[in-house]
Amino acid sequence: MKARKFKINPDFERAHNSDPFHQLARDLESMDSTVAKLNRALNDARKSGKLIIPAIGLSNPLPDVMFNLRSEIIEGYAKGENQSEKVWEMFGEEMLTMLDLSDNNGIESLDERISRFRSLQTMRIRNASLASMPWSVFKDSFQELQVLDLQGNRLFHIPLNDLSSSI
Repeated sequence: MKARKFKINPDFERAHNSDPFHQLARDLESMDSTVAKLNRALNDARKSGKLIIPAIGLSNPLPDVMFNLRSEIIEGYAKGENQSEKVWEMFGEEMLTMLDLSDNNGIESLDERISRFRSLQTMRIRNASLASMPWSVFKDSFQELQVLDLQGNRLFHIPLNDLSSSI
């Protein structure tokens, strides 16, 4: 009787003979990407009411999802995902109490979308190369704001009359 030689499917062989440490390195690299860090921060913000995204490489324009925290949750819930999440207990952008975008050197300006963060008590955007802000939204939108930390930016003029007296 002749011994048969079997051919192994190359895809099967690659899948089962790959180096597990190489795969681990790829997985860790993807976890450290800007998108992955942003998604983790957004998920945390939905649960805690604090959007803290320091030093992940954000730049202009800032992602729309930062200013509409419920959009992805509602879409996922409608598709049958996130069923274990209590969507009604999630914080929306208008309920955030803290925003920290410090050490993201690519943020040169903010636009009027920050006015959606109506309940902010603390806003920190330190060392972000910030050169302009929509100061006109501060008087109407940030009635609860107590701490405004813009240290280490390129702002040359801060119109104090546009800021709330609670700061």
